[in-house]
Amino acid sequence: MKLKNGSLHEKNGWWYLVKSDRGKKRWISLHARDADEARRLAQQSEPAAAEDGDERAYLMALVAQGERARRKLQSIREEHVADAITWTDLLDKWIASNSEITKNPSTLKKYGVQIGLLRKWSAARAIASPSSLSSDQAQEYISGRMSATVISGRDVALFKRVWRDLHLGDAWTSVKADPPSRCETNYRRLSIDEVRRLVKIARTGNPPKKAGPNGWFEKGFYRSVPDVADLIALGYHTGLRRGDCVTLTAANVEGDCLRVVPEKTAGKKPRPLLIPLQPEALEIVQRRLDAGDGTRLFPRLFDASLSKSLRLTFERASVADNAFGRASFHSLRATFISLMDEAGVPPHVTDAITGHAKQGMHGRYTQPGREALMQAVIKAIAPLGV
Repeated sequence: MKLKNGSLHEKNGWWYLVKSDRGKKRWISLHARDADEARRLAQQSEPAAAEDGDERAYLMALVAQGERARRKLQSIREEHVADAITWTDLLDKWIASNSEITKNPSTLKKYGVQIGLLRKWSAARAIASPSSLSSDQAQEYISGRMSATVISGRDVALFKRVWRDLHLGDAWTSVKADPPSRCETNYRRLSIDEVRRLVKIARTGNPPKKAGPNGWFEKGFYRSVPDVADLIALGYHTGLRRGDCVTLTAANVEGDCLRVVPEKTAGKKPRPLLIPLQPEALEIVQRRLDAGDGTRLFPRLFDASLSKSLRLTFERASVADNAFGRASFHSLRATFISLMDEAGVPPHVTDAITGHAKQGMHGRYTQPGREALMQAVIKAIAPLGV
């Protein structure tokens, strides 16, 4: 459909004004589905204003066109939100809107945990639905989470994606997540004495301090958690992340080594790691398999109870944050890498065990053998003897 200033074209049910500018075609959306309306909008906007030389009329025509687009977008959002998405079905609605989300089950599980925490927080504050969440409330939630634990920009990006895909408003647009200033995101290395103290406290418990007429007071009593003790010892010997340790099974054990695909890279190109087990670590693995369900090494550990048990263990063992960084289970990984460096183990050997990115062309081609990995671990990581 030819016009003075271009031509009208229909694409996917919408009409566009196509103009040629120095040999290049420029498509201008008219936000109209009817041909007559599209012709009227095209004639009353840019061409007349440009021919008359009236810049104000030209700008007003652009404003009117943008206003039509804004109203159309608002009606689409209101129509979608009319489905009354509640906090309970928020995750299911989001998954249904984007099939790409379900490709990685472990990542989807983390998303479910994050959305579940926000749902509980909102229920306590009587926030009726996700669409009624304001920007101030979203920032308040993130700030509260940061005061309790480290929260990354990925968590905020998740909520932005959910609210964008479901057209729930702009509550998360301006929300930012900065790491706590007390230690940033660094994890400090632990001394061997601190690791031994952690294992001992978790394995033996902390007896009550005071005696009364009816026996020992129960206040302050910390029961032993042998599973946590073995988990800490295994993290020290292998440098594995907490999530990878908890999910270890009999299939990961290959003689005196562990064959692990890190959870952090499971959704990308899988890169299996071969982690050697010196005698003390191997004894822990065999004992866990014999005492457990025969499949998982730690069948009784769950996310919520594990986080609390680890936090109490670190508190009872007086292993706290300091100027060098945070003290947590990930500190065992920092300790493992630090001990390997101090023992003179080549960086590419350490990277082969920890799964860090290979540096340079040499790192792409070198592949340390099983014996070299075992000797490196024996040389650097001293037995705990607890």
